[in-house]
Amino acid sequence: MTANRTDGHGCTIRAGKRHWLWRAVDNHSIVLDILIQQRRDQCAAETFLRRVLAAAGGEPPVVITDKLASYPPPLRRVLTKTEPPANARRQLLAEWRRTWREVVGLPPVA
Repeated sequence: MTANRTDGHGCTIRAGKRHWLWRAVDNHSIVLDILIQQRRDQCAAETFLRRVLAAAGGEPPVVITDKLASYPPPLRRVLTKTEPPANARRQLLAEWRRTWREVVGLPPVA
């Protein structure tokens, strides 16, 4: 596993109550886990992260989120070897830009 993406993606109404869909996807767009919960807070995020890590068998080096405010505290508590999402985004963007420059034939930026 080189990167995981988690996103509190979607909302559904069941029995008159709002439920949130949590989903974890790896860097190959394979869905690792799905969970439907009534809560979308730090406790729910931590529960979901622990569940995904247990199923995956280890920590990914990078986690990319949908910027939900509930993610940073559980990420810091649960993941010890993983880069913070902001740094991961910056590094991925820099890598994509380098790749794009190579494909287009432009010289690398110093």
